[in-house]
Amino acid sequence: MKNMLRALFALFVVFIIYQFIVNFFITKKDVSYTINGKNNTYMIYENYNRNKNYDLYSFLITDKNKTEFVYDVSINLNRQSRIIKDVISFKKNSLYCIAPVFKNNYIENIVCKYNNELTTYNYLKQLGNNTVDLFIEQLNKTNYKVNNDYQNINIAKTKFNNISYYSDIDKKLYFVMWSYKGIYIINGEDTKEVNLLSKDMYDNDYGRMIGRYYLFYDNTGDKNGFYKVDIKTGNSLSIESNYELSNNIYINGIYKNKLYFTDLINQKQYILDPNNEDIKLVEKGKYYDGKSLRTVDTDYLITENRYFVEKPNNDEITKRYGDDVVEGSNSYFIKDNAVYKVVGSNYDYKVKLFTFSNISNLKVLNNNIYFINDDVIYMYNNKVGIKKVVENRELIYNHKNIYDVYEG
Repeated sequence: MKNMLRALFALFVVFIIYQFIVNFFITKKDVSYTINGKNNTYMIYENYNRNKNYDLYSFLITDKNKTEFVYDVSINLNRQSRIIKDVISFKKNSLYCIAPVFKNNYIENIVCKYNNELTTYNYLKQLGNNTVDLFIEQLNKTNYKVNNDYQNINIAKTKFNNISYYSDIDKKLYFVMWSYKGIYIINGEDTKEVNLLSKDMYDNDYGRMIGRYYLFYDNTGDKNGFYKVDIKTGNSLSIESNYELSNNIYINGIYKNKLYFTDLINQKQYILDPNNEDIKLVEKGKYYDGKSLRTVDTDYLITENRYFVEKPNNDEITKRYGDDVVEGSNSYFIKDNAVYKVVGSNYDYKVKLFTFSNISNLKVLNNNIYFINDDVIYMYNNKVGIKKVVENRELIYNHKNIYDVYEG
C-alpha cells in the first residue's frame, strides 16, 4: 500500500512539473477539438503563441457544412488549451455570424460571413447593416459576459494649437506628430510640444521612433547632431558625438533598437544607441535585408541610398497578397480602400476589417492598428473597433513620416 501511495505521489509530482513546463516554457502549441453548439457542430483548430506583451490565440473554426471562419483573441487564461467552451451562431439572409465563448464565460467579439466574405462587426456597421445588431441583442440575453466596448462615437475632443485630439484614448498610448519645428506628444491625459528646430522643416526625413524615444537629426544649425526625446516625459537632450557629422546624411533604418545612418560627405556609416546615448563608427558597412544584418562595402551605401527592409519577408503572405503587407500579431494589408487581416498562419483566409476612402500610413503595434484617412488618425482593435485619435488639417497635404505611436 505504501509503495502504491509513493507511486501515486511521484506521478502527481511529475504531472505538476509537466504543467509548470507547459505553462512557463512552451511558447507555441496547436490543438484540435470539437464543440457541439446549440445549432451546429464546430471543428476548431487552435493555435497559441505567447508574446512578451500578450497571449495570442488564433482559430480556424469550421461548421458541419464546411463553412470556415478565422478568429483571434488576446486573452489571459493561464496559457490553457481548448479555451473555447461554446459557439453561438446567428443566420439571417446572407449574414452568418458566430461568437466563440471562452472558458472564463466571456464573448470577446464576433466574426461574420456576409455575401461569402469574412467581415467584422465594424465593417457591417459601416455598410449600415443593422441585422448584425440582432445578434448582439441575442448575445446580451445569454448568461455569458459580452464585450460591449464597441463604440464609433468619440467623446469631446480637445484643441491644442492646430490639432485636436480625443481624450478617451488609452492613457498608455502616446502619439507623436511632426510639427515642422519639432513634435507634438499627444496622450489622453496631456499634450506637449517639443521644439527641436529654430525654423520650419516641412519634410521629416530625419525623425525616427525607437521604443519610448524619438530621435531626430538636426542639420540646420552651426553643429550637426542628434536629439533624443523621451516620449513619456517630453524631456529632450542632445547626443554628443566624437565624430564630426556632415549636413548630408540619410537614415538606413533600425535594427535591434539601434539606428543606422550613413554620412554621404564623410562616406561612413554610424550606429546610434539611444539607451547608451552614443554614436559609434561602423567599421564595415551593414545592411538589413529583412532576414539578416549583412556586411556590405561602404560604397554600396554611398552610391545609392540603401534603406533597411522594414517589413518581414514572409514568402507565403507575399505570394498571396503582395509586398505591402504590414505585420504585427497578425498580417494586414490595404486593398480597394479596405483593410484586411490575415489571422496567424491561416494564410488562405482574409477578414475585411473596415473601409475608408483614402487610407494611408498603416501601422501595427501589438494588437492595435493605426492609420490616416484624410485629416484624421484612427486606431482599431478587436475590442473597441474604430476610434478617432487626432485631427489635423495638415494630414491632407503631408503625411510623410508625420506620426508614430508608443504603447507603454
